[in-house]
Amino acid sequence: MPIGRIADCRLLWDYVYQLLSDSRYENFIRWEDKESKIFRIVDPNGLARLWGNHKKLPC
Repeated sequence: MPIGRIADCRLLWDYVYQLLSDSRYENFIRWEDKESKIFRIVDPNGLARLWGNHKKLPC
C-alpha cells in the first residue's frame, strides 16, 4: 500500500487518528498527550501531501 494510504478511511478526522496510531507517521503527526487527545502536526506540508495521496487513489 502506498505511503499515506489507509484502507477504509474517508474522513479527515478518521485519517488523522489512524496516522496517530501508526508510529511510521511520527515525522508528520504525533501525540503530545494521548490521554487528553492532544496531538502535534510536526510537518504540515508533509501531512497535506499524505492526505492528497490518500484522496487521489480510488477507495
